[in-house]
Amino acid sequence: MDHDSLLPEQHRPLSEEARVAIDALQAEVADLLRRVVEDQARLVLTVKGQPVAVLVPYEDFRLIQDLEDQVDAEEADKALTEAREHGTIPWDQVKRELGF
Repeated sequence: MDHDSLLPEQHRPLSEEARVAIDALQAEVADLLRRVVEDQARLVLTVKGQPVAVLVPYEDFRLIQDLEDQVDAEEADKALTEAREHGTIPWDQVKRELGF
């Protein structure tokens, strides 16, 4: 499933222009943080051209957490449905089969 397609356009992956080399971060951290906080910029931090982290506004971070929680809840619901439909294996049996 392509999770990017589920996100509003402003939350999709960043263009190359939004990427920031780690040395630029060190030299311009105050300005970069201002851009994130005031301008709602999303900045990808890179090391040797490879993305390693992202600076995002706190609201975006909360959105990501909420989406993760939603995915986790959906997966838990699927697991519970499967357990109801197909049954479960008793814990003692699992331990025996694994040699515990």
